[in-house]
Amino acid sequence: MTLSDAAILERVYARHGDAEAAYRLGRRFAIGDGAPRDPAEAARWLRLAAERGHAAAQTELGLLYADGVERDADEAAHWLKRAASGGDEVAARVLARLETAAAPDSAAEAPAADAAPVQPAAPPPDAPVDVKALLAPIDALIGLDAVKGELRGLVSLMQVRRQRQARDLPVPDVSLHMVFTGNPGTGKTTVARLLGDVYRGLGVLAKGHVVEVDRADLVAGVVGGTALKVKDAVERALDGILFVDEAYALARSDDPKDFGREAIDALLKLMEDRRDRLVVIVAGYTDEMMDFIAANPGLESRFNKYIHFPDYDGGELLAIFRQMCARNAYGLSADAERTAERLFVEMYRRRDEQFGNGRTVRNLFEDVLTAHAMRVAELPDPQPDQLSTIEAADLPDTAVGPPRGDDLEALLAPLDGLVGLAGVKAEVRRVASLTRLMVERRRRGLPAPAMSLHMIFSGNPGTGKTTVARLLGDIYRRLGVLVRGQVVETGRADLVAGYVGQTAQKVAKQVERAKDGILFIDEAYALARGASPGDFGQEAIDTLLKAMEDLRDRLVVVAAGYTDEMKSFVRANPGLASRFGRTIVFPDFDAEELTAIFQGFCADGRYVLDEAARTQAAATLRSLHDRRAPGFGNARAVRRMFEITLARQAERLAGQADLDEAALTTLVATDIPDETAIAD
Repeated sequence: MTLSDAAILERVYARHGDAEAAYRLGRRFAIGDGAPRDPAEAARWLRLAAERGHAAAQTELGLLYADGVERDADEAAHWLKRAASGGDEVAARVLARLETAAAPDSAAEAPAADAAPVQPAAPPPDAPVDVKALLAPIDALIGLDAVKGELRGLVSLMQVRRQRQARDLPVPDVSLHMVFTGNPGTGKTTVARLLGDVYRGLGVLAKGHVVEVDRADLVAGVVGGTALKVKDAVERALDGILFVDEAYALARSDDPKDFGREAIDALLKLMEDRRDRLVVIVAGYTDEMMDFIAANPGLESRFNKYIHFPDYDGGELLAIFRQMCARNAYGLSADAERTAERLFVEMYRRRDEQFGNGRTVRNLFEDVLTAHAMRVAELPDPQPDQLSTIEAADLPDTAVGPPRGDDLEALLAPLDGLVGLAGVKAEVRRVASLTRLMVERRRRGLPAPAMSLHMIFSGNPGTGKTTVARLLGDIYRRLGVLVRGQVVETGRADLVAGYVGQTAQKVAKQVERAKDGILFIDEAYALARGASPGDFGQEAIDTLLKAMEDLRDRLVVVAAGYTDEMKSFVRANPGLASRFGRTIVFPDFDAEELTAIFQGFCADGRYVLDEAARTQAAATLRSLHDRRAPGFGNARAVRRMFEITLARQAERLAGQADLDEAALTTLVATDIPDETAIAD
């Protein structure tokens, strides 16, 4: 018998009476993980743990005897009873089913303790149904307009089917199984419960109750246990809805020993066998659910109705908050109302992929009640209105306030400190001022027209495009436009792949890194350069355009490159022209500005130019500027000149001993190269 090192160690501990080690070893034998799959050995070690009171071992041993290779009804009942007496609900349900199977005549005398609540009987097919009244609870939900429209269409279909059935007309089979996609707290479970009532009212389901389960309720850790769990869940949901939350978790593991896929197969079979008495709704995050369904042809054929639950916007989040206040006999003061409106608008704008929607509002509501209680507790004799009124001070105002006029100057100071770029600075100042104004309007509850912050930076290399993008990220962060303001620098190689399907993934990866900040695409025109059918640059552009639209509140894209090439790039792609509303041109630095940049490099490195060196540097840079070619490197050329200067100083001092600080820091005329030495 070959055992892994971990299994050998567990066996040693188990033989010395460690129940947890015995349980783990038993599971290894049950699923073949680190030990050969051997039901008899699994039963042996699970029994050892179960006899020492290990609750999970008792349940799994009972499941193994109930439907595993080591089937024994008496042993199963014994261990399931012990587990159920300790509060294990799965053991209790399986035990109830085993007892019912053993005594069918008495099973009908009393319902199981966990049976679904008694529901009003479904109406006969020819009975009139008030559809408007059935849908009223769904219509009363906040937001979800698209979801309500989908459900009305579905209810209309069911109503017509019912009417055809009453007139003995053929009724084609229609799958009622559905996929609910969206973030947490968007109302998926609530709608499923209300839909159960609607289906019962239409006579589609006899009970219309909803049984909510997730992976833990469907997947067991021993052979045979998963099928039992799935069967138990389906039996409880018969004549109603089985709601599987985070259903994608069933197929998440690539481990062949994981029983999640067994749960899917068992569920698919029961969906077919019980199709007249069961509706299954699987729910979860959008992308994960799409991958989950697409990965299994059986799921694709069973689930053909998809309903997406979008995030609540700021107004809807505020409405949910007001509703929670009203239900608990709280009111909002005028100031609190204004603060709450700003708060939820900002909350929506800053949401991420895991945004909790209604759950987030619930958590906030509880925090507000705590703050209110702490404030009111300090009052000597609180009056009824004080006990029931939420003030602005009780609400966390997380919105980032825009700087005052003088603060805006401080915000732009790093930009103003750059050499040259007068036109660029003026344009960025206009953008910052306009953005600041829109933020202030939002804070005051005034309409704030949507603005495109995506930009084209055009100009030769070394003109400060990347530097300004980094400063812009910080400006947007401090204005509250972007949460993080980081700048992710990319090029064609980071966005375009060589094989079908990979380019979209590469773009998505960079977009994810840049979310809540700036995606800076250098030499962006290179994306459209490939003319061959096998080039995927256009796919990168299309994917990027969609991301710019989908994440317009959380992503700023700056595309940079040579002026003429960027003009052609934008003209050739109408989608780009409509997304990039602003172009900032970065001109070449003049000779004086190049000289100032060189002197800045020297100062940053604690070097001093003597008078002759200053004159020589200015002459070199003037000549370099006058003879510049298209694509001149600007500050990059100055950087190369500075590096050559340091190398020449090192050569000059190489033969000297006992160098003092003046010698180490002083640059002389002979250290300065002429323009021919600076290859550009």
